[in-house]
Amino acid sequence: MRDGVSGLSNFCSCFIECYTHFSAGQKTGMFDFEKLEIYQQAKLLNGPLRKLVKQEPFDLTTKDQLRRAAFSVPLNIAESSSRISKADIRYLLIIARGSLNECVAILDQLQEENAISKPYYEEFYLNATVLSKKLYRLIQNLS
Repeated sequence: MRDGVSGLSNFCSCFIECYTHFSAGQKTGMFDFEKLEIYQQAKLLNGPLRKLVKQEPFDLTTKDQLRRAAFSVPLNIAESSSRISKADIRYLLIIARGSLNECVAILDQLQEENAISKPYYEEFYLNATVLSKKLYRLIQNLS
């Protein structure tokens, strides 16, 4: 036990730090994952990627891979919030971070091929870096 909080130690303080309480317009009966800042950030990254996939004439493999990787990030974060063991939560957050890395790698390739603009890639890269660091910190605190 640490600071009078039973069983969760470092993870608890880090996880609570990543919660955002939406003061205006908060839904009643929100699922725990909806309150997570990292989930909200993952959703914000996912939306533009899904729009990009719908609008651009990428080959089917690229579209499918990017769509799946982008969707995997918020879904694995959401699923992690339902788990009880630290090992399960950590595993799902590692998968979410890996999927985020996959999105960055796909966009890097597309930018190299001039299939997307450099400013689009750089903006995504910056936002993905912020989320990746937050996920990494959570993962480390679950070790």
